[in-house]
Amino acid sequence: MKPEIVNIHAKLNAGDVNAAAQLAREAYINDVVEPIVLDLMAYRLEQQGELHGALRLLIQASQMEPQNASIHANIGHCLVKMARPTHALEAFNRALKIDPRSARTHHGAGLALWALKNINGCEQAQLRAASLDPNYPDPLGTLALVAYERKDYDRAAAYVERALKLKPGDTASLIVKANILFDGGHVQACADLLTNVLRDATIAPLHRATLERKMGDVMDALGDYDSAFAAYADAANRLRGVYADLFEAPDMETGLQMCERLIAYFQTYQTPSAQIASDFAKNGARAFFPDGVPAVRHHLAGADSGQSSEHHSAGGATDPA
Repeated sequence: MKPEIVNIHAKLNAGDVNAAAQLAREAYINDVVEPIVLDLMAYRLEQQGELHGALRLLIQASQMEPQNASIHANIGHCLVKMARPTHALEAFNRALKIDPRSARTHHGAGLALWALKNINGCEQAQLRAASLDPNYPDPLGTLALVAYERKDYDRAAAYVERALKLKPGDTASLIVKANILFDGGHVQACADLLTNVLRDATIAPLHRATLERKMGDVMDALGDYDSAFAAYADAANRLRGVYADLFEAPDMETGLQMCERLIAYFQTYQTPSAQIASDFAKNGARAFFPDGVPAVRHHLAGADSGQSSEHHSAGGATDPA
């Protein structure tokens, strides 16, 4: 084993992932290209919100070491953040075939199921993760979210309490706690909680955007409309930054490119498909959608100008096409 890899494993065994990621970066610069190096570099890119680049590195690592369950799971987690839950679930299932007792992978599969609106499936995956590792707080935070969604506030609060005992700064649990306070009319208490949580500079960008959006709701309820607008703007800008690399990637189709591809596809067939292509070429998507829908008009404007439309995740876990 190369000395660089030995040193990386030593940092990982000591629980210092950030130091291991730094060593991985240095190793990569020195042409040491190993799966663990690519995996850790992807971890660092994810922390910076560069999801598309992280995914590329993880796919490369999985091709080098296809039986590494952890790498497949990391692909799944990255895809969840990129709002691609269907593909994420496929990656988690690959990981579980290799290592069916990974609490982290079951938790990730649950996040993908949540994004796919399969709430029962999400709950079962999180319960499985919690049973495999009772000291793992992340499944408890998601179970709190499931209970909150079902308006079972007592159970949600109980899960939040359990998660925060294991990890006082667990962001998912704190988001649920803020929602419970706000819904219960404790607006100032919610504001105080959010203010304290947002001081943590290590919060993941998607979680921070969710917290900022909730702060906007709080400020609006308190009548501080300028602060509310600023909080909403912060959340929107943060989401735009997180997904910018995805939509500016060289292999990402713009709205105009997609229209041209569809026209060429339809024109290879006889009528009525040829007529559809003609209508599409003449009128764009207006041939198929009513102009009265604002969201469609917004999308059409992007397609007409040759720009890809922006997709904003609602707070963390929507999936990619």
